[in-house]
Amino acid sequence: MPITYFFEEPANENYFLPEKERKRFQIGGSHVVYVRLGGDFPDRALEPIHITLPPQQQQEVAFNHPGEEFYFILEGKVVTVVDGKEHEMSKGDTIHFPSTLDHTWYNHSDEPAQILCVLTPVIFKA
Repeated sequence: MPITYFFEEPANENYFLPEKERKRFQIGGSHVVYVRLGGDFPDRALEPIHITLPPQQQQEVAFNHPGEEFYFILEGKVVTVVDGKEHEMSKGDTIHFPSTLDHTWYNHSDEPAQILCVLTPVIFKA
């Protein structure tokens, strides 16, 4: 038996995630609010997230990473910048791109934006 057996948490094969059990979180001083929407099971590949991008918020630095990203704008206005090209998005608009390209976003409106994001690989652990 490997030594890691004593330290690993048991696999949580929880496919259903009721709304009341979802946890909101923020990253390092950012005002953006994230909520994980997906189940938690070994080897999952998709990371579905609900994002609230507050008014007048901008991510200053473009970043990239392996995988893909898909955004569906539920409410509000967002500008996504992918590989240097700006895309003005509003309710109902979508964008899907390889996340190996430099990308960033901003909300220069006076209303919060609500976004459904699905990305790979899984970057946020439960």
